[in-house]
This record gives sequence, structure tokens and C-alpha cells, in this order.
Amino acid sequence: MAGVDVLPVEIILQILSRLPVKSLLRFTCVSKQWRFVIKSDLEFAKSQFKLASEHKTLNRRLLCTGVSPEQFVSLDLKMPASSFGDKSLYRKVNFPFLQQGGKVKQLGSCNGLVFLVLEDESRIKFYVCNPSTGFFKQLPSPVSDEEDVVTYRIGVGYVSATDDYKVLVGYLEKDPGEDPGVVEAIQIFSLRAHCWKRIEEPGGTGGVYVSPSMALCNETLHWLSFERDQLFAFDLAKEELRTMPLPNFSQDGMNFGDIGVSHEGCLCVLRHCLRPCDSIDFWVMREYGVRDTWTKQFRLFNLMLSDPLDKPWKLIRFLVTENSTFGWTDYTLARIDHKEEEKHGLYVVRGYPICITDYEESLVWINE
Repeated sequence: MAGVDVLPVEIILQILSRLPVKSLLRFTCVSKQWRFVIKSDLEFAKSQFKLASEHKTLNRRLLCTGVSPEQFVSLDLKMPASSFGDKSLYRKVNFPFLQQGGKVKQLGSCNGLVFLVLEDESRIKFYVCNPSTGFFKQLPSPVSDEEDVVTYRIGVGYVSATDDYKVLVGYLEKDPGEDPGVVEAIQIFSLRAHCWKRIEEPGGTGGVYVSPSMALCNETLHWLSFERDQLFAFDLAKEELRTMPLPNFSQDGMNFGDIGVSHEGCLCVLRHCLRPCDSIDFWVMREYGVRDTWTKQFRLFNLMLSDPLDKPWKLIRFLVTENSTFGWTDYTLARIDHKEEEKHGLYVVRGYPICITDYEESLVWINE
């Protein structure tokens, strides 16, 4: 009987690294070797993610909390608009630490990893997890359990030169001085160094930490100062803060709502009236750091934004994909199609705020 030809391990790994995460997770039952490579080989995970990024085949999803903090669901961004409101198509995501209760805040995501903070009374706990594989790990806290603090400004990013993930957190803490009050503290965490470091706010930058969220672009976190109509950027590699230019707006009667990143990887800001708010303008910086390249990409009309129950002037975040825009307030998530500029799907939760983070499916995990 003729022998069975077996492909060299190197060839098998090259083939596997070009497959999507969903298929790879199914293939973990093929053999112990395949299971080890797919679930436990960090270099393979990085290689698969890098190839998918280069070939633009990454599958992006939304991680969403709804009725209660332990109920996480994942939505496929490529889901047909007609199915957007069908909850039976949402994938449940379970992490043991969510059973502790408390308030969950999603800090952001990088390379398929999602960073969360769990607040229970005065205690705060930080976690990094991978919704695709179920991996999770608790990170050290910047404060002790005895300190009474509340996180309110959060963001994460990845520094490729040092293969390091960094977490930037702003929180309020009680002043222990003779005249007790509340003071602002900014700290940054490095996974490689495995420690927190306090960041001093540079002089003359009052009103910097005021936007509801941060946008990651060019390994830099960006946020808005509403008081100054300025854009601020924190370089994660250099750990330095700088200002960046915003468009030279005319008196259009509109205000900044939030900042994000377009599907092209460009910084994007939205503007809308405080009330009533039946439309939002999206401006994109085509060339990073160059003011003259700010362009109004499109205007979207959405009746949800004028609903007084949803407080349109408190639009939390937005996500722009190639064909749709996803926007959410405290209790409502909507999908708007760019071509027809109308609401195609609406996910409404009452009684507990929606919390959303977009992420890419990956096998990446953090080494112990």
C-alpha cells in the first residue's frame, strides 16, 4: 500500500494562518497539535492577525451590554440591515468575572482584545479579554480598594515598536488635604512593564479631558476639548500630549458631538445641533495632522436623534463602516444606511445603559 503523503508542518501553519478565526476555532477538534497551535501559540495568533489585516479580511464585530452587565452579546457588522434587530442572531459572550456584578465600562479594543473596567461601589477592576476565544486576564488596579474613585475618561492602544498595550485612565479621587474635595488623576498602564504611571497634565491645557470617548489612530489617543474647540492627542509611544487642528468651521449653529475613526482609518468628528437634532455631519481628516484635509464626508438624517427620550445631545459614540453608521445614546443603538439615509435597524434597551465597543475577530491573547 502506498504511503500517505503528509504536508510539512510549516506548510500546514501557512495554510491555517490564512483562514478566518471562526473556521480555525472549529478546527481545534482536528488534532491535539492543531488545538495547541490555534489556542496556545501566541506567535501563530499574531501571524494570523497580521495576514488578515494586510489582506483586509478581518471580521469586525460589536460587543454590546444590554439589560444587565453580565449579558454581553456580539453583533456581526456585516449582518444584513434587515436582520439588525433580530436578537436571535446575536452571539452571547460569557466571562466569569462579569458574574461579580457592578457597572461595566468598555475601555476600547486592539488586535481583537477588549479592555474592560468593572466598578463595584468604590472598587475598580481592570480586565483584558478576547470575545472570540474566551480568553481573559485581570490587570492590576491603579488604586487600592480603600480609595474612593470613579473612572470617567478611558482609552487603550497598541504600540507596535515595543509590542506593548497601554491603557489611559482618567478618574476622580478624593483630596486627602485639609480642605477635602475631588481632584482629577490621569494614569497610564503598560502591559509590558506591568505597572501604572501617573501622568501630569501640562500647564495651560485646562479643559483637555472633557470628551465622552477617545479615538485611536496612528497609535495615538485623540479626544475633544469642547471649551476650546480643540483636538488633543496623546502619543502612546512617547507618552506625550499635543494639540491637533480641527476644521475651520463657519457659524453653522452646530456643536461637536464626538470623535471616532472612519472605516478608512481616518480621524472623524461629528457635529450636530443641541436640540432638536435630526441630522449629524461627519467630518474626516484625510491626511493625518493636516488641517486643510478636513472634509465633510456626509450628513446623516436619523429621526431617533430627535427623540427627546434619547437626549440627542448626549450621543455617546459612533462607528462608521463602509456602508453604514452605527450610533448609540444611553439606551438606544441604531444602524443607518449611507445610501438611503434611513433607519434600517434599531436595538432598544430600557432600564440599563448600552455599552458598545467594536473589535476584530482574532486569536490574540496576552502572555502570562
